[in-house]
Amino acid sequence: MAIAKKQRPAPSCPLWLATYGDLVTNMLVFFVLLVSMSEIKKDDRFVEFMQALREAFGYVGGMETVPYEQVFQPKNVDLMQLLMVPVRPFDWSEAPDPGVRGKHHNVTNIRREEKFEIGGKFRFPELVATLQPEHDALIAEYVEKLRGHRTQIELRGHCSRVPVAGTDFPDHFALSVARARAVADVLIQHGVEAERIVVVGVGANEPIAVEAYSPAERQENDRVEVLQVNRRVEDFTSPSPSP
Repeated sequence: MAIAKKQRPAPSCPLWLATYGDLVTNMLVFFVLLVSMSEIKKDDRFVEFMQALREAFGYVGGMETVPYEQVFQPKNVDLMQLLMVPVRPFDWSEAPDPGVRGKHHNVTNIRREEKFEIGGKFRFPELVATLQPEHDALIAEYVEKLRGHRTQIELRGHCSRVPVAGTDFPDHFALSVARARAVADVLIQHGVEAERIVVVGVGANEPIAVEAYSPAERQENDRVEVLQVNRRVEDFTSPSPSP
């Protein structure tokens, strides 16, 4: 008895339509991948994504990671490391006294203030620490600007490198401090509060004219600067204890 041959069922749709649907689906997946890769913000996540994508498509290559821009190292790496100046991440105190918190405690500047120069400068003759008659107008200008405020004032004294031998000053620091102190005294006499004033003498270590040879050039360095500090007096003073 002959066995009846099984009949193939009729296709539910034309064959070209099935192929067209597969192509459209693949194209949709391709554009989804493009959109997802365009918004990746982390490199490690991108590498993992590309690895998974290669494995899904059956890629068996020799690369272990996604290609990236190669950074070429110089040939004289040893010489570069030898000439590199080591930079310490922390500034440690080099004083022999270990202090309360230990020798290697970080050194921190607790007074980081802004300073503003107001008006001109008090210029002095060489090796002289007394105010001159031409300073009267400058003093009146400063007193008018400084009176009535509570911000701190820094008087920074300077001098040129003219030798101080034969004068009343043992060194340039004493001369610069005497000049700043002279300006402080006259400001206090005109009503500026003494607790607002800080006297600083830097000697000849902060010259305006580094190579000063003529008297006019040296006078640029013989000066007292009046700086207004962005800090109130009440920030670092306390009331006097009661008896």
